[in-house]
Amino acid sequence: PRDIFDEKATEAARQQALERVEDVYTTLPIRNLDLVNRIFSKLQQLNADEQVSASDKVEVYRLFFAQEYEEMIERPLSGNRELSPAMLEEIGEKLAAQQYRIPEETYFKLPRLSQTQIDNMRIAAREIVGELMSDRVLDAGVPRGRSAEMLLASDLNDSTERELVQEIIRFAITPNTFFDQELTEEAKLRAENEVEPVYIERNEVIVRAGQTITPEIYELLEENDLLRDRVDFPPLAGLIIMVMLFLF
Repeated sequence: PRDIFDEKATEAARQQALERVEDVYTTLPIRNLDLVNRIFSKLQQLNADEQVSASDKVEVYRLFFAQEYEEMIERPLSGNRELSPAMLEEIGEKLAAQQYRIPEETYFKLPRLSQTQIDNMRIAAREIVGELMSDRVLDAGVPRGRSAEMLLASDLNDSTERELVQEIIRFAITPNTFFDQELTEEAKLRAENEVEPVYIERNEVIVRAGQTITPEIYELLEENDLLRDRVDFPPLAGLIIMVMLFLF
């Protein structure tokens, strides 16, 4: 008698181990609130400058928002030694793809905001962005959708303030959590390698008398040379001789 390696049971155990492995995600420290602060500081500074025309302010805001977003997503990516270049590139592409596009008319409305309106909007924006970005965000569209409900529950009553601050909030929200294919595959490989081979121990019953032999059992018996596909002639010959002696 000997132990028999059960290939199918071992493979089934590996598959179960793989199914138990959860996807691995990487969270990136994106400074969304810093972006909010810079936006409102720029609004305060530029709107108070009477030497700059309204049309020039519109152009300044167009460039400013684009540059600030690019710098915000670049900071946690540049010089990052923990993530692979491929993962960093994938994150950069996802952040760029999910950037919120501020409507063109918003840029024309921003220069008309008073200092009081800017202050009111800053408070609401910080509270809402801070709360929404405290969770894991894989798809920026989800918290952006929630921001409208949160604004309705805020202290902002002026329709212009609510309209413009919502655009700023949506702009400041980004994904901060990203699926990591490489780490997920590593976790699956570790789980698979940790599976011990399955053996049928010596003297353990493989099939009982009268039991239907399934294709799996048949294959197991065949692989381990446990099938008897020939007649054992010496014992049979002895039995025939004994029968003939009794008869004659």
